[in-house]
Amino acid sequence: MTKLTCIWPSIKALGAVVPARRASRRLADLPRLALVAGLIVGAHDVAEAQQVLTPGFYLGAGLIWQHDSNLFRSSGDPTQAPIAGVSIETASLLGGFDQTYGRQHLYATAALGRVIYGGLPASVPNNFNYTTEDLHAGWDVSLPSNVNGNLKLGRSQTQARFQDIGGARRDVVTRNEFSGLFDVPVGPGWGLLAGTDLGQIRNSNTIDAGGDTDSTEFDGGARYQTGSENRVDLLLRTIRTRYPNANAATVGAAYRDRGADARVNWRFSGASRLEGHAGYLQRRDDQNPLLNFSGPAYDMSYFWDVAAHTQLVFFAGRDTGASGDNFYSTATTKTYRIAPTYAPTAKTSVAARYEHASVKFSSDLAGARLATTSRSDTLETEGLTLNYDPLLWLHLSLDWYRQRRSSNLFANDYAARVTTLSGTAKF
Repeated sequence: MTKLTCIWPSIKALGAVVPARRASRRLADLPRLALVAGLIVGAHDVAEAQQVLTPGFYLGAGLIWQHDSNLFRSSGDPTQAPIAGVSIETASLLGGFDQTYGRQHLYATAALGRVIYGGLPASVPNNFNYTTEDLHAGWDVSLPSNVNGNLKLGRSQTQARFQDIGGARRDVVTRNEFSGLFDVPVGPGWGLLAGTDLGQIRNSNTIDAGGDTDSTEFDGGARYQTGSENRVDLLLRTIRTRYPNANAATVGAAYRDRGADARVNWRFSGASRLEGHAGYLQRRDDQNPLLNFSGPAYDMSYFWDVAAHTQLVFFAGRDTGASGDNFYSTATTKTYRIAPTYAPTAKTSVAARYEHASVKFSSDLAGARLATTSRSDTLETEGLTLNYDPLLWLHLSLDWYRQRRSSNLFANDYAARVTTLSGTAKF
């Protein structure tokens, strides 16, 4: 049976990383070999695939060309940035390793690239080009008495989505993260869990620096595991987040999240499995109670191998938190997705996707509940991806998707079509 991999989670339009809280030159020394920067073959997703396909040490490069029919996600209103069809290129070099030493598993990936925007209208300054770094390292720890753990370190950079920052300006978001989780067995099938996550987000544009965050998370709970794959984690967590550059008088300086989660990875049969988490989240702002919220939070995917070469993935998610829009502080997003994949051979696959998302914005920048000006958005996305691996070291991909946003507020609607051609080589 050909092994199927759902590629939808790996498909990331340029700038899909959204700042928490609210959300140059052409290459002089690098040929246009790769276009990574979080598009179809994001550096991290490539790294995860390489950990499976290319053990040992490797070097790589790739090429992605993208055309976006409406880069700034403009409605066409004269007060907004123009509707601009733009080509985007990124050149990157990749490298990494994946090694096992006794009971210890070490792996790391690195990508260094340059993102270039071409074809911008004359009314828009051509200052969006930037250098991107993607670094990820991990250590699967195995200690005596069957104590197991995982440590991860990551850094990524990408342009914030233009529709979220409310203008045609360059704002490269840098995310740094360190996480660790350990499992201590206490009985047949049961273990105690303890972990931490340290995060940092920085915006390159001073206009958006109010969205910079420093966060510290602590997790604790229990794990029930049966067999080699099925498990359920029951976790309590607390997260402390600080805004080092925010105006505390209007939007507060820090908040605390508390939550409880059940995280599931369960295979019902050889053809279906469930993966994700469901729980409850509560936020309390240090200064402004109008920014507080609480509610359910979940993120579940059901994988179903319909036939030998066909897989269906159903996804449902609900999240309340950073709105992804610099004009609002919080929002609740509900997302539903279906993604079929057909892989007739080990070298080729075709994947489609349809996604419906609704976003309800909760409060404006001043921290006041929105009443007559409340905003609700609906986003519809459909797309198709073709993958082809002509050689063991070469991956080619062609992706097309269309996205439409409709909003109850004036001049927030948009439509965009994005076509992306990518190639990645690793040795």
